Amino acid sequence: MMTHHRTTPVLVLFSIVLLLFAGVVAHRELRQPPLDKLQRAMNLLEAARQAQADRSAADTYRSAQKNLTEGRRVMTEVSTSWWPFGSYRLADSLLSESIHQSRAAVSEAGSKQTRREEKMLSDISRLDDSLKVWRDLLDQALPRTDEELLYRSAAFSLHMSANMLEKRQLQAAGEYADTVAAIFRTLQQRHQEHHSSRSQWVRRSQDWAAQAVDESRTSGKTTLIVDKSSRYLYILSAGRVADSMACDLGYNSGCQKKLKGDGATPEGAYHVTRVNRGSKYYLALVLDYPNADDRRRFQANLASGAVPRDAQIGGLIEIHGHGGTGRDWTDGCVAVTDKDMDKLARLATVGTPVTIVRQWEKR
Repeated sequence: MMTHHRTTPVLVLFSIVLLLFAGVVAHRELRQPPLDKLQRAMNLLEAARQAQADRSAADTYRSAQKNLTEGRRVMTEVSTSWWPFGSYRLADSLLSESIHQSRAAVSEAGSKQTRREEKMLSDISRLDDSLKVWRDLLDQALPRTDEELLYRSAAFSLHMSANMLEKRQLQAAGEYADTVAAIFRTLQQRHQEHHSSRSQWVRRSQDWAAQAVDESRTSGKTTLIVDKSSRYLYILSAGRVADSMACDLGYNSGCQKKLKGDGATPEGAYHVTRVNRGSKYYLALVLDYPNADDRRRFQANLASGAVPRDAQIGGLIEIHGHGGTGRDWTDGCVAVTDKDMDKLARLATVGTPVTIVRQWEKR
């Protein structure tokens, strides 16, 4: 009987320890780290990075990144601790906050992206309007190769900007748009420079044309005047316009000829030196370009560096057939229709004066 009373407390104590141990084991078995939430937080943070939230929603993105890092640290600390009653509650809370902030960062980045896309679309539309204005301005003037090349470069860059916007590559789209704007500034500068020199070449054109009219009036012979601005060739007899015909010019006829291969139709007072009836352009009146004035100007351009040191002055400027296309396509010659060329061949001979001017303001 005494033995039974002594063993009872021992059994009770043993049962309590056993129950406590079982509870600890059960707690550790049932308590699981929030691994799924950790993975979800990591995936959402990566999604936010791919949405460029690390740049366009940097503060929110960094908060999400910080909470993810801290939540992972706390979870690891609890998992490796010897203390059996540690809790994952703090880790779970940090990961939940990271998930919330990653979603907010994606939303913020998306809103900013939409606004940037709308602004870029507006910028491209504005640049496209400017491009159309420049096209009209260039079409109304004599062609200049430098301006045409700038225009084509602007058109290409604008196309690439729109293409990048369509692919949602805003940085590249913006860089192309900046290029277009820079080209427009250069075009504007060239246009202003050309306009500022207008009075000079108009006065020179008028002087050359006046001399041609006076010579025709004095000699009574046929004189030809080519007005580049109107793209017309005028036939003068005894100082009066007897006939006229449309003509095509060099593809770079908006400026004075500087060197061989520049595509410019020369301006000045010339004479027919030969009638070429075997021309590949049906029939041709060969002019005495370069004349003395052309050679002096070329040497001055060489000395100033306006043309390359190895440049050549060029030659073989003609009035020939196969023209009448309504566009400027020659390498510097004046082209009329074959029918008009027959008419010129009947009127012009070796020695016939031919004056080519940028603009003739007929009185």
